[in-house]
Amino acid sequence: MKKRKAIQIAIIFIFCALISSCIHTIENSLTATPHFRQVWWGSTKASVLTKEKGMRIKSNTGGALVYKTRYESIPVSLVYCFGSHNGIYRLRAAGYLTETPVAITDPNSVFRQNLLDTLGDPTETLEDGGMLWKNEDTVVYTNTYRAVGTDRGLIARSTPGSIISRPQRQRTPQWHIIAGYIDRKFYDELENKETELPLHAELSYYEEIFFGMFYSTRQ
Repeated sequence: MKKRKAIQIAIIFIFCALISSCIHTIENSLTATPHFRQVWWGSTKASVLTKEKGMRIKSNTGGALVYKTRYESIPVSLVYCFGSHNGIYRLRAAGYLTETPVAITDPNSVFRQNLLDTLGDPTETLEDGGMLWKNEDTVVYTNTYRAVGTDRGLIARSTPGSIISRPQRQRTPQWHIIAGYIDRKFYDELENKETELPLHAELSYYEEIFFGMFYSTRQ
């Protein structure tokens, strides 16, 4: 009887030690610099809602949380994208975008200069002028498009997916501006995945945009 009780106590002790270790690991990760604004990859939607309390919510669906805000006086959508893990939505991409084309003098200055100031030189400058930064935690992508769309994407199996409408008449140049932040683990998983399935089939609407996949259509 004493031997069995000792074994039970040992099991309980080991279990508590494991739980304590997990909590310590999580707490350590949360004391590090946030991956985007005030949150970390893997954060729940409830956590994001708490961090962005007071912000104006544009839409809240299962896989996306969208706020209306401004970035250097330009109206933008602040977007959080979530993937479902065991029924819990966890953050895997986020960013800013102008869904409605805007007319500005120097489109490259809006997100690009701030990213250059904070992240330094990009890891890669893309053929279409986009910039890509990669570190062990995050992939950051920014680009500015004339409102005619693109047939490119960040990953080889990318194809145009999301549709962004544009006005029928454009008296001045119109631009889409994107600054996307992607969980590096999620990005690498998609990039290294061996499948013939087109990438847009695995991404949500906003995730396609942050992966550089969209095309425009007239209203």
